[in-house]
Formats: sequence, structure tokens, C-alpha cells
Amino acid sequence: MRKKNLGIYPRDDDKFLGEYIAVVKNKIVAHGKSLKKVFEQAQKTAKEPLLVKVPTLGWRQSMVL
Repeated sequence: MRKKNLGIYPRDDDKFLGEYIAVVKNKIVAHGKSLKKVFEQAQKTAKEPLLVKVPTLGWRQSMVL
């Protein structure tokens, strides 16, 4: 079965469990355990990146409202 991408942010299976990721134009531009460091690194790419914390149980645990 092929995985679907909802177009909200890219999913990379469970590579980033428990980490913050910064997304710009549907690409992950920064990731890590520190929100501040991820944000600072991502701002080098875009002024207002989308920041997401990947649940520790992976994308199966996430809910988009």
C-alpha cells in the first residue's frame, strides 16, 4: 500500500521521532530536540517556517484539526 502525503508537511516515516522539524516549501530545512535551535537554523532559509513537533509514537499519533 502506498503512503499518502496530505500536503500539510512532509513525512519521513519515523526518522524524526520526538524532534522538532522546520518546513519550508514542503521540505524539512532543520530538525532537532531544541525548538530554539531548529527555529534559528530554519530562519536562515525563510522568515516564518512551519514548526512541527513529531510525536514520540510517530505520525500515527498525530491529529490535524
